[in-house]
Amino acid sequence: MSAPDIAAALTALLDTPRADGRGKVFAVCAGAASMGTSFVTRALALQAASEEKRCALIDLDFSQNAQYVALSEPAAQSLHGALNGPYDASFGVLPFWQVSPIVVDDPIAAQAGYCALHTVGGSGLVVSQFLWDQMQDGQHVHLASSRDYWNALRDSYAVSFIDVPSLDRSAAHRTVLGEVDGTLLISSGRGDTTTGGAMSTITASGGTCVGAIVNEYTPPQLYGDSA
Repeated sequence: MSAPDIAAALTALLDTPRADGRGKVFAVCAGAASMGTSFVTRALALQAASEEKRCALIDLDFSQNAQYVALSEPAAQSLHGALNGPYDASFGVLPFWQVSPIVVDDPIAAQAGYCALHTVGGSGLVVSQFLWDQMQDGQHVHLASSRDYWNALRDSYAVSFIDVPSLDRSAAHRTVLGEVDGTLLISSGRGDTTTGGAMSTITASGGTCVGAIVNEYTPPQLYGDSA
């Protein structure tokens, strides 16, 4: 996608504000891997930042932290600025990540130290990073429904984009698609056959597809954009 395409997509997504005046949260996903979902999600977030909108870029693929890794690259930092942080990503509510067993009695405090936000340069953009080094032996992490968390993002950012792992390799969509303002579906433009099934999966997960983006650009693998 070109920069004008990304700008037009962002304008369309934000054209109708929420009735309560809060920011909007969008999930971005594809039916299968290798369609450039991470690249498009990041491009939308960077476009929002370029328009001086406060924006959160949330990566649900904890194993790779691809968005954080991509924005940490020297080339990316020369363009967008250095990353600063880490900062608390929990907003004082029970978050969408759940590490268990917890090691303190307060469930909110117990989760706060496992995921962080980093500011990107001097913009209003933040990117998430799951902090694997904070995990202890015997602990594991899973996603959980957390309407309070997504509302906290709405109260703090004009727009948030969630990079969701592809529908064919993860069940992450079942947790988040029903709690966001809409889902953007990414298609490769290369004759893939997953789009129809993905639309059904989004609906079955309680989500609403607010648009489809054909991404004919194949991003470089070193930026972790295959998801």
